[in-house]
Amino acid sequence: MKEAGLFDPECPKYKDVFKLSPIAIELYDTEGIFLEANPAALDLFGLNDFTSVSGFNLFADPNLSSDLIQRIKSGESGKYELKFDFDLVRLQNLYETTRSGICDLECYIVPAKKDQTIIGYIVYITEITERKNAELLLEKQAAELHKLNLTKDKFFSIIAHDLKSPFNAIMGFSELMLVNYNDLDDEIFIKGLRTIESAATH
Repeated sequence: MKEAGLFDPECPKYKDVFKLSPIAIELYDTEGIFLEANPAALDLFGLNDFTSVSGFNLFADPNLSSDLIQRIKSGESGKYELKFDFDLVRLQNLYETTRSGICDLECYIVPAKKDQTIIGYIVYITEITERKNAELLLEKQAAELHKLNLTKDKFFSIIAHDLKSPFNAIMGFSELMLVNYNDLDDEIFIKGLRTIESAATH
């Protein structure tokens, strides 16, 4: 933050990292007022330039919950995921954007401190909408697979139950005929074979 003496994007040491980073980086002062951002932030938020966000207050962003704002102000750094609504930005006339709809963002907000005093905020932002959509698709497919497995289990349970009686009849008559083979006349033997055939075909 050039104004706060924390980060000078013109300093050769930081210039390339700041300007060429594929991750959107935004710099804010102690009051949460926008100071500067890199080109990746322009792309992410659908901005032509940063004049439209001049004076934008991070703490007035309707996409941030009051709880999150309080944690940031208290000096807590951390990673947060949030839904960002570009239509809400337009509705409240916060800044002009070429984007619309809702996207998922992952933000890493770091309070910049000097002698334990917050002198500004650095915000790293990555859009994770594709990842979130993939996670939702995986969850949906897992639920469908679970449902199919339940259906398969029920089907096999019914099949097993329906096959149990005919198999018992086949096994019972086969065993009876084998044990009593010498005592059976042809008529009883044929009747036993027909019973086995009937059990097998039903």
